[in-house]
Amino acid sequence: MKKALTYGLFFISGVLFAQINVPPPQVINSAGGSKKIGSNYYAFNIGETVVGTGPSGSATNYFTQGFLQPDYKIGSAFSASIYFSNETCQGAADGSIVINPYNNKGLVKYTISPSPSLADTTSSIFNLPPGTYSISITDSTGNTLIKNITISASTETCPIKVYHAFSPNNDGLNDTYIIDGLENYPKNHVYFFNRWGQLVWDKAKYNNTTIVWDGKDNAGAVLTSGTYFYVIEIEGKKAQKGWVEITK
Repeated sequence: MKKALTYGLFFISGVLFAQINVPPPQVINSAGGSKKIGSNYYAFNIGETVVGTGPSGSATNYFTQGFLQPDYKIGSAFSASIYFSNETCQGAADGSIVINPYNNKGLVKYTISPSPSLADTTSSIFNLPPGTYSISITDSTGNTLIKNITISASTETCPIKVYHAFSPNNDGLNDTYIIDGLENYPKNHVYFFNRWGQLVWDKAKYNNTTIVWDGKDNAGAVLTSGTYFYVIEIEGKKAQKGWVEITK
């Protein structure tokens, strides 16, 4: 059975936009900034519920709910709105800057310092580490706008990321089961079970280096290829459960 699509229609400046498979509303922090939630990109400056919409078949997102204003607006005749987001968790280096120019003459070019490896026509910059960035925006007639944007570092610990396969065959690639970010939660205990529910390996203080699963059982015997199931316990958090495939 095909999954039904949910549509909503909106008129903006005489253009029809279709909202397809409406994402759940998201309440955004009132501090302001911007954030990617799933496949939708949100820019905001107050704590309102917002829903992304866009032209049918387009990846561009617009907004029809909530109050949305840029973090900065610079210039008068030739002007630009700038949205930015800070790092979401420690070490993630996932800040972003999005620039929307207005009333420009011809092609707009951007210079960002310190510069990521981007084309000079790129107006949306993602995966930025914390720091201060100088942005220069110039149109074809030489009009120029300059703004410094500071991406703040986060004090939040990043959540763990679990993968569904690894290959402990001693080829030097993916020989151990890495659980990204688990080293940030030293009070942990990780269990692996076979398809019959029998415990095959478990350790406390899993850290991806000295304490890490290498595809053997607790007695050191090599386990066969197949599907295994994990339980990850972290003090103060709900246990995570899932599956992982050993391939050789």
